Amino acid sequence: MNLEVRMKILEDKVDNETINWMMENFKLSVKQQIEAVLTKDELQHLAFLCKSEVDSIGRLTAGILWLLKLEKCAALITESSNSESSLVNLTNIKELKQKLDNMHSLLLQLRVQI
Repeated sequence: MNLEVRMKILEDKVDNETINWMMENFKLSVKQQIEAVLTKDELQHLAFLCKSEVDSIGRLTAGILWLLKLEKCAALITESSNSESSLVNLTNIKELKQKLDNMHSLLLQLRVQI
């Protein structure tokens, strides 16, 4: 069974708390011919389940990013208190910021595509 759901964000403003989604397209295909009749309520429930899964992926990704950021920051704090070289720390901080910005951008692209 193949399932394709295209959803889009209803508003331009995206925050970390809530996002309003709209189902744009829904495709369901199977290798063997079958017939399925869905009520509007069943289809809405299926759309709700899909949205919940997408939201879960977003929360998991945000949590992983948060943990990575904290781990790297804790390591930088420890290094800065023990190290005399601030250039190395500055380079690490810039690299961390760039990676986090890239991951954030990819997450936003994923949300838009889903």
